[in-house]
Amino acid sequence: MFKRKLPAKFRAREPTFAPWDALGYEPEVVKRVLSILSRAFGWPADQGLCLRAEDQVWEIYWSYYPGCSPRAPKWRRWVGSWTPDSLELETLDRDLHKAARPGKALDLHPAITVRDLVDFVTG
Repeated sequence: MFKRKLPAKFRAREPTFAPWDALGYEPEVVKRVLSILSRAFGWPADQGLCLRAEDQVWEIYWSYYPGCSPRAPKWRRWVGSWTPDSLELETLDRDLHKAARPGKALDLHPAITVRDLVDFVTG
């Protein structure tokens, strides 16, 4: 898979575990989920530590495919629909299911956050 960078908005933050620690999450679980996100989106693993619990997964996705965002103008969504994605969300879903308890269902709804993904793997 190709390597890309985490979007600048997120990459501008310091890569640290401290915000997750403040929320009481186990470092290994958070690092596992951030690693899954990094692999799915193709950025270096260390950039995953720039993500915070409240970050929305679809916002990250739409930063790579702005024409697919529901906030994009209608003409942009039509033109943007020509660009195929790299199956990031499908890869993310598959790998999260491998990391979670068997039989759990994951809904990648439009407001899903990184915290929701960590909770899915831990719960």
